Amino acid sequence: MVSGRHKKRLEELLENEQEIVLEKMELLYRWNSTFTITQLPNEILLLIFICFSEGLVWSDDERENLPRSQLAKTGWMELMLVCRRWRDVALVTPLLWRTMNVGTTTDWFKLALTRSSLASIEVSFTSHDVSEEQVFLLKPHLHRLRRICFPLAPISAHIFSTMEDNTSYPALEAMEIYKTGIHLQVSGDLRITTKHFPHLQVLSLTRAVMPEDISVYARLRKLRLWDCPCRFSLNTFVQLLASSPNLESLELDEILGQLDDDDHGDRTSGQPAHLLPSLRSLRLDHHCLLHSARFLSRILLPPTASLSIRTLGDIEQGYTLRSFLPSNPRDLLPGLASVTRATLFITGGEMSLHGWTAQKRVVLQASIHPLDDEDGWEAPLSEGLDDLLKILCPASLTHLTINGKSVVADPAEWATLFSSLPTLAWLQIGADDNAFVGLLMASRRRKRSTDEPIACSRLRRLAVKGDWFIYHNLDIFCDTLVECLQYRARRGSRLRVLQAQLIYHESVEWENAEAEALFRRQHLPRLQRLVAEVRWVVGPRS
Repeated sequence: MVSGRHKKRLEELLENEQEIVLEKMELLYRWNSTFTITQLPNEILLLIFICFSEGLVWSDDERENLPRSQLAKTGWMELMLVCRRWRDVALVTPLLWRTMNVGTTTDWFKLALTRSSLASIEVSFTSHDVSEEQVFLLKPHLHRLRRICFPLAPISAHIFSTMEDNTSYPALEAMEIYKTGIHLQVSGDLRITTKHFPHLQVLSLTRAVMPEDISVYARLRKLRLWDCPCRFSLNTFVQLLASSPNLESLELDEILGQLDDDDHGDRTSGQPAHLLPSLRSLRLDHHCLLHSARFLSRILLPPTASLSIRTLGDIEQGYTLRSFLPSNPRDLLPGLASVTRATLFITGGEMSLHGWTAQKRVVLQASIHPLDDEDGWEAPLSEGLDDLLKILCPASLTHLTINGKSVVADPAEWATLFSSLPTLAWLQIGADDNAFVGLLMASRRRKRSTDEPIACSRLRRLAVKGDWFIYHNLDIFCDTLVECLQYRARRGSRLRVLQAQLIYHESVEWENAEAEALFRRQHLPRLQRLVAEVRWVVGPRS
């Protein structure tokens, strides 16, 4: 138990500590006020403040903790800590107070609504439970809303519940409803019409009825729909998108199955494909293969557009990426012709193919997963290699990565791949002996009497990673690799860099130690004679 003397001394220390903090703050204010930038005219300071607030970006940690729709950025408030004059300028600048992140308390929300004065406002509700008090505080300011972001919750539907037929919110440009995982019921019809929201440009709905006013879609720049009930047919929906001249971003989650199918699932019905003229980004997620295929068969994308798609396969439809794309994928996505870098990833429950341009702009992110975990499906590499050749333009590829756990194919399949990659300069693959048998087969297909270059004649960098550093397989693998590199070097295609990451299992570490010694003594010198630079790392599986 603290005695009276100790208690009194503790109170004195706390008081002194508070005085020190306040004095330190005062000294900082005075010190900062001596700098030239803090003495600029208010008009210039105001421009600096606004540019700073609009240029804020999220850190990686902040971005991971955000809902799918980004919240308003309020980091500009740190400017008020620089000096007293900066604080005073910020306090009377309504434009700085227009962005509001509303949590579980309302005091700061009230303050921001007051200080923002007549400026248009951006409101993001960060709590999963929007309170009635918060909705009550916001309603008198709805006419000032430029952007609103709120969670899927019962109270959210009441934000615009008192809207009269002749009510208009001309300032509102963005409305976003994000999923919380807590309130999953349909939030109802928000009565989104051009009459009520004449300047709406960004619309993100989660389990809310899709707007039936066709003119709404004509004005949108971004549209995201997640599991939204609708009364449109597939053809009508596609026509709506095609008639939206400003639509740049489209995200559809669990929505395609809710569109009435005019052709009863026939993806070859002869319906014309519609160009989405301004689209830059299309993302499809959580749809079955059939629904993805019939939607993609009805649209055409501009050359600069990117496609991101995750679909669910089934045994009857097959587990290939090309099964949900048109017979000529480049008709749908012309940007595929510009892909120079690609990654094929294959494991027991997933097959994915990513493609980038030389400027590292993403063009394609496509993946397929089993519809049911009990299907027992394992993605075969042979199908993945076939997807790669038929979806991309292999003649343009300069960089290729093939990773995963199911990265074994027949030599003939590898040979077919390597014979189709004339510009390949960088290759990363798993440790499959057959890959180098296939590369050797492809290299030997060239007729000596012609000037035809050897397969992958520009290949200069090779990275190998896998669980092949096992004693009884080491000799076979290294002999196969050396034979392949030797043949190619004699014909003018010498590798410059070989990078090998050798992974072993700790349970047989003693055996792999012997294999490592054998590799150093017997195989490494042979590789170093064929390759200018050999980099290799040995270690257990992490």
